[in-house]
Formats: sequence, C-alpha cells, structure tokens
Amino acid sequence: MVKELTYFWLNDLKLVAKMEDYVSYIYRNGKWEVDNDNIVNDRFIGYDPNEGIGNTDMLMRIEEITEEEAKKLILDNKAS
Repeated sequence: MVKELTYFWLNDLKLVAKMEDYVSYIYRNGKWEVDNDNIVNDRFIGYDPNEGIGNTDMLMRIEEITEEEAKKLILDNKAS
C-alpha cells in the first residue's frame, strides 16, 4: 500500500525508489530523480512492453522497504 511516502527496492536494477504524494522518484547518481520513465509504476502493475500488464516477473522486481533500509542501501553504496 502506498502511503504519503513509501520506499522501494528495485531488485533487478539495484536502485532505491520512493513514492511521495503519488510521484515516484529513483535514487541515481547521488540524488533523487523523478521517475519520468515510469519504472516504478510499471513494476506495480506488472507492465512488460512485450506482454502487456500483469506480468508476474515484473511484479517481483519491486519490494517495499523501510526508510531506514533505504538509507542503509544508499549509504552502503548498494544503490546507484
């Protein structure tokens, strides 16, 4: 469930993401960037350009994490 601020781990890309007030961001290059490519939302709905919506492989690529876990992944440099 998306709250006002929710963090995610994109396990296939090894990136931390967040959704804040229904806008998704990805932590890249040392800063939060707006997810203009809809990477987070595509994983929520299981969108695969070759198969459409509901692809279970895409659904498995996103995991909700705590703010503490997000900070640790960023600080440990496990997220780009």
